[in-house]
Amino acid sequence: MKSFYLGWATLLLAGPALAQSAGPPKPAQSITLDDHATVGGVVTLPNQNTVLLLTNSAKTDVVAQCLAPDGHTVWKTPLTRYQYSLFNSGHLLDNRQIALGQPARDRKQLAKEMTAASLWPVNVFTDGNELVLAEVLGADAAKESVKSGSTKLATDQVFVQRLDAQGHLTQHLFEPPAAPESRKVEVRTLGRYADAAGYVEVVRELNTREETTTFYLQHYDLATRALRREPVVLPPTPKQPNNMFLRHWYQDWAFLGHRPGQTYFSRRTLEGGPKAKPGDLPTNFQVFVVDDHGAAAASGFHTTLELTTGTHPAYSGRVPGLGGANHIPYYFNMSQGKNYIRMDEYEVSSGGVGGLYLDHATGDVLVYGEYALGEVLMDGSSTKLDGVFMRRYAADGRVLASAQLPYTPEMRNYGSSSIFRGGLYRYVRFHADPLTGQYQFVITNVPPRHTDDGYIPHYGQQQTYTFYFDQALKLQRYDHPDSKRKDEPVYTSIHFAHPTYVTSNFSAAHNVRTYERAGPADLPVYVALEKLLQAAPGDAEQHYFYLSPTGLGKALVVERPLGIGGKLNVYTF
Repeated sequence: MKSFYLGWATLLLAGPALAQSAGPPKPAQSITLDDHATVGGVVTLPNQNTVLLLTNSAKTDVVAQCLAPDGHTVWKTPLTRYQYSLFNSGHLLDNRQIALGQPARDRKQLAKEMTAASLWPVNVFTDGNELVLAEVLGADAAKESVKSGSTKLATDQVFVQRLDAQGHLTQHLFEPPAAPESRKVEVRTLGRYADAAGYVEVVRELNTREETTTFYLQHYDLATRALRREPVVLPPTPKQPNNMFLRHWYQDWAFLGHRPGQTYFSRRTLEGGPKAKPGDLPTNFQVFVVDDHGAAAASGFHTTLELTTGTHPAYSGRVPGLGGANHIPYYFNMSQGKNYIRMDEYEVSSGGVGGLYLDHATGDVLVYGEYALGEVLMDGSSTKLDGVFMRRYAADGRVLASAQLPYTPEMRNYGSSSIFRGGLYRYVRFHADPLTGQYQFVITNVPPRHTDDGYIPHYGQQQTYTFYFDQALKLQRYDHPDSKRKDEPVYTSIHFAHPTYVTSNFSAAHNVRTYERAGPADLPVYVALEKLLQAAPGDAEQHYFYLSPTGLGKALVVERPLGIGGKLNVYTF
């Protein structure tokens, strides 16, 4: 991987970032783990503390361990988890897979343990300096409670825990919400978040007989220990375009995220009416905001982006949701050769045409993606892509910054032409660096592997471009493949601890930066972590870093050398 810099100005502006770390850093402390324990999640708090959620593949135990900015432990609190996946359960991995040799068997066992040690099905969120954990109990948990003679549980009960800034714990097991009167009503959870009262679900009810859709907020109030329901009125979904290429275009509302007092929804609709030609239908990006009681807020906007004349947002590939963003999937069977595969309408249509990022600190929304020239069929087809676009909007729709960057012939010289074509198995990633505020847009022709930590790169024939933008959306540099090399690259993987959201059972926090070499303009922490990885023995794919900002340009980093067990090293930079 090589970097291309846009002149010396970028390096001069970097200032102290050019300083190289002097020798390997010394850990502030090391945390010894149980043989089956690992890091289930990491969250950064406004008071600059960092909370580790330590999980275990052999038991339900979860421990929250709070670290101060200097890396030392402030408090530890054991938490309750009713459900987890036993790592020797057959359903976790296809037992028909053949693992030849001890290394292969070890990898298979480790994969099963990592799955069992994940926080799933516990959802973890933050409200200020407090953590909220919510676990919806399934039928298996209810059956197990009867067998064990422990607390009797029921399907769809919701267990909510709240940890305050001092590590004090409040818990309550809520009874299931009332079921709809009609069996024709489908109830699905669209989004989840925490507020000052407790835990909140954004719920959609779809009446298939009457063809009506309603939304509401389901509050689980820890103070009153009662359920409270408040309606949410969202604009109706437009009619589907009358075109065979767009019959699976997803236009329903998705959950974008929550910040204090505001819940954001988003969707991508096609403007121009159901009978217009596909190439004449501009994509309309819409953002709708409600308050904590479900009432429409004064903010919200819709835009067709107003890209350069003759260009349109195009289908990129897989564009993961960020920071808890979620949609309710609609599945259909798509032919692939002689076989049929089940696909999600969202992923093969509007979900791959740009992405939306909610800046929780400001309430701004950043719309990003790729564009193409001329008429564009956004149906998952392989489309030639001509460049990257970004737009930053205030919550009321004002354009705060914009960029439209073409893929130049020089950029295209480094990799194969396939990386600049959209497709179902192409992967796009976006995140904001919490230390610099820099935006990083990544395109990959081979989707990274999904793990319980997020997404990490494949080792092999992967080609990746990374574009770095400042907050004014000016391109600073881009990393590109090295076409001459033949050795296997080694990637440093850094999980940025999120300030408002940790994990959920329907999406993962994709704040993961992977890089092969830190550039001259990178902060010293990235150079130091790369050197730690290079000097460490063992499997680089399991060697992981969790970074939490602790001040302007300062960070606390937790190093996890092994997937399971061993010890964690805590560093400060």
